[in-house]
Amino acid sequence: MKLSAKSIVLSAALLSAAFSAVITLNASKNREKPAVLPVNTTEANISVTTVSVPEHQYVAKIWGDSLVIFATSDMKEPYYISNISLYSLTNEDYKTLKDGIYLDSHEDISRLLEDFES
Repeated sequence: MKLSAKSIVLSAALLSAAFSAVITLNASKNREKPAVLPVNTTEANISVTTVSVPEHQYVAKIWGDSLVIFATSDMKEPYYISNISLYSLTNEDYKTLKDGIYLDSHEDISRLLEDFES
């Protein structure tokens, strides 16, 4: 039986595809799980920082010399700029606002501003 060049090429292509599929399947089965290092390892100096996006809608922060409210979806432009004097804040309130106070609703914003105004 004589095979045509087209049949030989087609057979080689099918064998190659099957071989690649078997290698890929075996590689995915034999994949090792990554090693988990303890946080305080002495073998290496590893620093891990977890950055999470807050699920809150707003954040109250000190911006320049003002207490402002940002929408967490747009941290470039303030959503609301208050007229609350930063000098009237306690040191603890000031530090907390520097880090940001996350808020979920307009009612939360109103309560926070009322607390700082009184």
